[in-house]
Amino acid sequence: MKLIHHLELKKGNIVSIVGAGGKTTLLFELADELKKDYKVLVTTSTKIYLPKEKQYDYLAIGIKEFDEIKDIKSNGIYVYGSHLNEEQKLLGIDVNIDQYLVNFDFILIEADGAKEKPIKGFETYEPVVLKTSSMTIGVCNIQAIGLMINAQNVHRLNQFLKITTKKENEAIKSSDLVSVILHDKGLFKDSVGKKVLVINQVDDEKQMEMARILMGLLKQEKKFHNLIDKTIITSLKNKEYHRWSEDND
Repeated sequence: MKLIHHLELKKGNIVSIVGAGGKTTLLFELADELKKDYKVLVTTSTKIYLPKEKQYDYLAIGIKEFDEIKDIKSNGIYVYGSHLNEEQKLLGIDVNIDQYLVNFDFILIEADGAKEKPIKGFETYEPVVLKTSSMTIGVCNIQAIGLMINAQNVHRLNQFLKITTKKENEAIKSSDLVSVILHDKGLFKDSVGKKVLVINQVDDEKQMEMARILMGLLKQEKKFHNLIDKTIITSLKNKEYHRWSEDND
């Protein structure tokens, strides 16, 4: 089953993606699954690396170029950003992007950054989730478990330490992922619409067992049941996706 079917996406959805450990890959996987039948806008409210040409059908940098492509009728992936910076990163949208749903069937937004690190804390100004989002997807990397808590592995290290109440150079544990997922200043901070937890990089049976342990801890928390509408276990690398309710605990 495709990822879009697990998410139960509907035409007209605006999806904001936050977290660390596969956001951009998830963004373009969703777009790729949708592009045959729909016109899909991919953008960011922060910044992303300029995608490769094979990842999109149309690219617009700046509102002038966007105005030239938004009325094209063809299905496919349309990428838009306000401009490129010196790192060749595509910077965030400079318009009320939801007004363009009349031009697109879906809008997919990468809504925060992680500097390609496996886990992160969150500053007060992030994530930047569009207030009209239909769904917020929070990406959590199971392979962060066991890594050392340091600036090499953790984006926004100081914020991560506050959320988890851990110390630098301790090992990341499953309980720390629980804290990141459920904390008021964590993964779903400022989230809007349906809230979907994606536990990613579950690429083999060992990592699936780690995901089961994490889910066991999450299910003990009342806040998890009140906060999260759906959990999907993914290996974006292997293109394998499982709704958690389909798995045996």
